[in-house]
Amino acid sequence: MYICSMKIITVEDKKGIPKYKQIVQSIENSIEKGLLKKDDKLPSINKICSSFSLSRDTVFSAFNELRVRGIIYSIPGKGNYIKSVDTNFAQSIFLLFDELNSFKEDLYNSLLINLEQNTKVDIYFHHFNNEVFENLIANSNGNYSSYIIMPANLNNTKAIIDQLPSDKVYILDQINSELDAYPAIYQNFRSDIYNALKTGDYLLKKYSKLILVISNIKQHMGMLYGFEDFCAEYSFDHEVIEYFNTREAKKGEVYIIPEDR
Repeated sequence: MYICSMKIITVEDKKGIPKYKQIVQSIENSIEKGLLKKDDKLPSINKICSSFSLSRDTVFSAFNELRVRGIIYSIPGKGNYIKSVDTNFAQSIFLLFDELNSFKEDLYNSLLINLEQNTKVDIYFHHFNNEVFENLIANSNGNYSSYIIMPANLNNTKAIIDQLPSDKVYILDQINSELDAYPAIYQNFRSDIYNALKTGDYLLKKYSKLILVISNIKQHMGMLYGFEDFCAEYSFDHEVIEYFNTREAKKGEVYIIPEDR
C-alpha cells in the first residue's frame, strides 16, 4: 500500500530539530498511530523533497537511519518499505551463518546476551550455497548497522562482501587471505585439531589407523592439515575420506568426524 507523504511526514522550518530527524520522527509516529504498517511503501525521495522543499541528502539521511535500525528496507528500483513496526531498536544486525547446528546456537545466544537490549538481530543461513550467499548479502546492503558474516569455504566471497560498507562488516568462524582487511573472530583449525589429537594420543595408540571424515565444502581445510601434521609426527597410518555412509568400519580403525551430529 502506498501512503501519501503529507499524511505521515511533517517538516517545519523553525522547529529546532534537524529536518532529517523530523522525517524519522514523523515515520515513527505514523507507525505508532497505525498509519503505517509492515510492508507499506513509503513516499519516494523525490516526492518528499518536492513536498517540503528538501535536499535529497536530507531525505537520504533520514531513510538511512531508519534502515540501519531495521525499521525500513529498500528494494532497488522500487522504493522503501516498512520492515518493522517496532521503533525501539537503536541498531540492527545482519547475521549470516552457514547452517543451523548446536555450535551456531551457542554463538547466536552468546551474541544476544552481550548485545545492548535495543539491538535487533536478523539471522540468515546460506547453507554453503554461493547463490544464496550472494543474494542475501545483496538484498541486505544498506539495511543494517552491522553485518556479521560466516563465509565458510564459499568461492569469491571477497567480491560479494566488498559490496557492503567496509567499516560495518565482521567475519566470523573462518577467514582467508582475501578477507584479511576485515575484523574477524575465527578458529585456528590446524592447531586446534592437532592439539586435540595430541591430548588424546594415549587413547589413539591402541588403534592401527586414523581416518578423518571431512567435507571440503563444510569444514575448514586447516583441520585436514592439522590431522596430517599429527599423523606424520606420531607415525600413524591414516586416511582422509569425505563420506562415511559407504564405509564399513573395521577393527583397529578410529574415525575422526568433525560434525555436530
